[in-house]
Amino acid sequence: MVMIVAIAEGADLELIRSGLLSQRCPWLTALLDDDCWRPLACGPAPYEPSNLATAFTGRERGVHGCYSYWAMRAAGNAMPAILGSGDVRAPMVWQWRALADLRTAVINVQLTHPPQPLNGSMLSYLMAQSLRYSYPPGLVHALKRRGLRYAHDVSVFYRGEAAASFQARVLQVAAYQLETAIALAREHDVLIVNLTLIDRVCHFLWRELETADDPCASRVADAYGFVDDALAMLDELAGDDPMLVFSEIGFGPLERFESIDDALVRAGFQAPESAQNGVDPLAREAPQGSHGVVLSPAAASGGLAEEVRACLLAARSADGRPLVSRVARREEIYAGPALALAPDLILYPADDRRPPLGDPRWANHVNRHLQTGWHRDLGFIAARRSGRPRSAGQASLAAIAPTIVAMLGRSPPGWCAAPIFAAG
Repeated sequence: MVMIVAIAEGADLELIRSGLLSQRCPWLTALLDDDCWRPLACGPAPYEPSNLATAFTGRERGVHGCYSYWAMRAAGNAMPAILGSGDVRAPMVWQWRALADLRTAVINVQLTHPPQPLNGSMLSYLMAQSLRYSYPPGLVHALKRRGLRYAHDVSVFYRGEAAASFQARVLQVAAYQLETAIALAREHDVLIVNLTLIDRVCHFLWRELETADDPCASRVADAYGFVDDALAMLDELAGDDPMLVFSEIGFGPLERFESIDDALVRAGFQAPESAQNGVDPLAREAPQGSHGVVLSPAAASGGLAEEVRACLLAARSADGRPLVSRVARREEIYAGPALALAPDLILYPADDRRPPLGDPRWANHVNRHLQTGWHRDLGFIAARRSGRPRSAGQASLAAIAPTIVAMLGRSPPGWCAAPIFAAG
């Protein structure tokens, strides 16, 4: 038996609780009916890597230092760098002394590449194709000799192909990942696995959920059904050991992304694209998922920050609707030794269906213009074979790591947030 920690990435509580997809999710529906769950606060910028870094380090962004998949700043006009495991400025829970004697398998979790040594096994989450993504280094070859074929998310990326083709390919990747996770779970004391299928399908095929005659027959429903079946299998594998399930983001419809850079160009804080060579902007939109604006040193140290803030509060989209409802300085939102790595300004979209686009170079690279669904800032966390939730209301991402430790019957470090659940 093994403790299971499963991330049902992008699974939205309201879709299940509303009954819209409940017949495709019998395992999750039964779990929620048992009242062993809590809503999970995932803001102010709901995004996978930053939220999972908080969940597994027990530290907020201002301490672990990761605000997106990418660094917020780059020299000159260079593309922001992709973050890796070495950029996470706090140890992940599987590196904590409290779990040092337990063998842990970690599969498909963001910000784990390149894989760092641990007592156990890791198949890291890649942002580019690579042959070196496992720990121990020979793990992938050993799995292949056992007939297990692993695949990672970056091997299938949506580029506007037929929906059925995309669905078939991401389902195959998800099946390979699940099969590998089940095999490794039998050889470890703890399994941490990220089931990303729902998120991946919802980003590009969400509109099917809204237009289908029967939502339960949509490809989004198929993704929910696969993950629900996977959770049921993992639950059976855990046996009498505890199981923790959470989604670090909610999900909902996307009408369009709003370009913050366009507003900054109109206000004179940035040169038009045709004149940007050699002209550093005073303000530019930070990479996606951070909901931020990065200021030049001159703008940050002078009075221009307030001018940028006022500009964005007054900015309107092409159809006259406001872009943002609030613009906060980073120190109003984040705190800690990694505060300087955050965007200078944090934006709150006026409409969740119209979030900030993000740095257009990365946005174009990852085909954001093809997306019809986007993250929301309310996820959920649920447990099997544990004590009831210790408090009412929303749980915090930073409480997840100490909850894992507590559900294993061990004591989290004294600095941690209080566990959401304890040992059963």
